[in-house]
Amino acid sequence: FDKGDDKGNFNVCVTGKSGSGKSNLMAYLVLERLQSGGQCFVIDVGYSYQRLGHKLGARVIDFREGRSLCLNPFCGLEKMTPQSMTFLKMLVSKMCFQKRLTCEIEDTTIEKAISHSFSQFGAKATLFDVHNSLLQEDSVESCRLAKALFPFSHGVYKEYFHGDRARDFHQDFIIFEL
Repeated sequence: FDKGDDKGNFNVCVTGKSGSGKSNLMAYLVLERLQSGGQCFVIDVGYSYQRLGHKLGARVIDFREGRSLCLNPFCGLEKMTPQSMTFLKMLVSKMCFQKRLTCEIEDTTIEKAISHSFSQFGAKATLFDVHNSLLQEDSVESCRLAKALFPFSHGVYKEYFHGDRARDFHQDFIIFEL
């Protein structure tokens, strides 16, 4: 870990037993990173960062049961840029296959479904629309991708990806509370 190297991607995972100082260490690293102009995204269980987040004006996104939360990646997307497409393809491919990479044909099929959904619905598109676009294609790949995307488009995770995203993710300090 070289905090002086600003070329890299600063992913940190801290583990340890209760009371060993994990949260204090991370609070120090968060403060240091924010003071140097960086961004911090913290995934937490147990509200360890609630006070720090409040003091620093962090956006807290709470995933507790019963909370209404939408992470629809199409919301706020005014036009489909190459960067937006790259992000959406990566997201959908990870949703479809968490344990493997997608192949070139699958990537092309996902891109086509995303493009079709966005051209029809714009920023109102959802993963439901991507799923339906995949089902409209007549190929083994699109059928397999639609089945794999089902938990996020129609199944257990659908509530997180349908509707308007009422959250602003363009902030320097965001805490995801699980």
